[in-house]
Amino acid sequence: MDKSDRLQKLHRVFKTGRRHSYLSLAEYFDCSTVSVKRYIKEMRDLFNAPTHHDRSGGEFCYLPREEKELELPGVWLTAEEVQGLATILVILNDIEHGFVGKDIALVEKQIARILQARGIDITKFQEKIQFLPMRKHTLPGKSYSVLAQALLQEKRILITYEDYSGHRSQRSVSPLKVVFYQDNWYLQAYCHKREALRSFMISKMMQATILGDPIASVSKGDQLAHYRQSYGIFAGQVSHEAKLRFLPRVAREVANQSWHESQQGEWQGASYLLTLPYSDDRELLRDILSYGKDVQVLAPDSLKNRIHEESSRMCKLYEETLTE
Repeated sequence: MDKSDRLQKLHRVFKTGRRHSYLSLAEYFDCSTVSVKRYIKEMRDLFNAPTHHDRSGGEFCYLPREEKELELPGVWLTAEEVQGLATILVILNDIEHGFVGKDIALVEKQIARILQARGIDITKFQEKIQFLPMRKHTLPGKSYSVLAQALLQEKRILITYEDYSGHRSQRSVSPLKVVFYQDNWYLQAYCHKREALRSFMISKMMQATILGDPIASVSKGDQLAHYRQSYGIFAGQVSHEAKLRFLPRVAREVANQSWHESQQGEWQGASYLLTLPYSDDRELLRDILSYGKDVQVLAPDSLKNRIHEESSRMCKLYEETLTE
């Protein structure tokens, strides 16, 4: 830990308002009490820190009135924290440049200056950290700016939304939260047309206009119940429980994956049984099919039938192609 990091951490310890002994500080910094005394002296000498030594208890603290006025120079983060923040900035830019790139450009410059002062080049992060998103949709910049404004002002918006079949419809929605899920951005909102919570892919919002009305009041509990109980981005109230048996070739890989926070897994010999709640089966269907012959749906029957239907259509498609 370098000097600036050490003093920054000591400043944070004293800012809590609690009293600290030489021994407790030595344990915190994993050093000797002699070193702690030197750190405190440096705080006084370099920053005129208002450290107070209570000789009766042998403890140190900041003087209450003066500590509020003490601000250490610069954006006062440790080197490790600055590196972590720089990494996050690179990741955000890589995930979707059009969504956040322009908004964080100034912050990125500030972080780059701080890193440079510490002898760290931000370009190293950009060279060594990369995200390769798949099936990413391009975001409509104008819709995003309107959406961001509506979220902050808690106002309803009128959106023109295009579904996967190309059909467009207008909906008045109360925006609640923006979510980045599987390489794409979604808006979680209350749809006033359907009178229910819904998820909208932001890239499919052809137009968005802020309305004057405030958003509908939806409790956090109701939001969690809808968006977190079931599998996938479409979520909804749990109506089914899927039981999937993954065969030995992929069992270990699946056992290390998190499909849902309420999932249950158990080994059945060399196979792995995964149980999870779901409501809308569209996303689950695609994910199961991606494992092909290495997974078997055990329950419910409705999901088994859906897999059978889709598999039959696929086989028929190729059978027709091969016979031509």
